[in-house]
Amino acid sequence: PSSCRAQFDGRLRKIEFDAHRAASFNAENHHKFLLAHMIVLRMHLNKSEDYIKKCANIVQGCGIPCETMPKVTRWRRLALEEINRVRDDILHSRRSYRDLVLHGRRRHNHIRRQATARADAAVTELAECTKNGGTQNKDGDI
Repeated sequence: PSSCRAQFDGRLRKIEFDAHRAASFNAENHHKFLLAHMIVLRMHLNKSEDYIKKCANIVQGCGIPCETMPKVTRWRRLALEEINRVRDDILHSRRSYRDLVLHGRRRHNHIRRQATARADAAVTELAECTKNGGTQNKDGDI
């Protein structure tokens, strides 16, 4: 009957919508995570680049003797510290992203099992509804 079919289609659409919403939320979290780390890494690299440019400008003006000036050596040291900070952040973000992916995979498997169980229940309800001739309401009472 059409009432059984409409109820079945509604339940399937709800299952599909819930699964899609959960997957989109997961993808959004991954995107935000990567975007934030990319911003931090770019910030450190830009700082390092600024220090290197300052050194290049001074050395270009007076040559090799300026390489040993305290200001230049400090800027070079600071540039190296920023690059090392980027390396450390990359290692940290890899570990954190691995954890995020693992959690996402577990969540995906849970949602898949839940959607399968809900779809099986909807199919069973459809079979009972058609067997009863479409007189079954949402609570399963005849």
